[in-house]
Amino acid sequence: MPNSSKGPRLWKRPAEPGRQALWVVKDQGKRISTGCVAKPFEVHPPEAAERFLADYISAKYAPERTMRDVDRIALADVLLIYHTDRRDQFEDKLQQRRFDASVGRLNEYFGNCKLSEMSQALTDGYVKHRGNSGGARRDLENLRAAINHHARQNLHRAVINVMLPQKGRHEKDGSNEVKLLGCFGRLGGIVRSRPSIAARTRELGSRRKSTRSVMLLVSS
Repeated sequence: MPNSSKGPRLWKRPAEPGRQALWVVKDQGKRISTGCVAKPFEVHPPEAAERFLADYISAKYAPERTMRDVDRIALADVLLIYHTDRRDQFEDKLQQRRFDASVGRLNEYFGNCKLSEMSQALTDGYVKHRGNSGGARRDLENLRAAINHHARQNLHRAVINVMLPQKGRHEKDGSNEVKLLGCFGRLGGIVRSRPSIAARTRELGSRRKSTRSVMLLVSS
């Protein structure tokens, strides 16, 4: 189980008499204002607040970009390096926000763990903590990408695997739907060529007449 101490994160400070609700950065015992007023019923922080948090983390932490033993590398450093190198590659603002939120969740849970501590139990704990298998899987895919990126930068040599939860039925690659469509394609000709009830009745009537004609010929 990761250390209960949490890294820097955004928090919606409730409104008080004479003071508006505000998005602030909580960092241990400190609360740093982002300058972003929180709107009523606003659940997710605005982009400006998320950018403030990213800048705050970048200014506070300067992860060492040298080869180190995995026992000395905090996952917070791995995530920060990946976030710094990857974020500006997203041209879409919504993708950036989702990326920021995902890295933030991962940092909150895994940040104080060492790279060598990555395990099935740790990822299973995150899935349970997240409460959403699909969302947890997408986050853990980012964690895996961050660790692989760290390795490609020659910052660690050990092979670190991130175990992902199985995809839910709605998240599968659509192979079942393709098979089903294929079945419909093969059966389509049969279904489309099936005669109507009226046509079937006429066909049976014709067969009965033909049978009677054959019987008359035989009897004669």
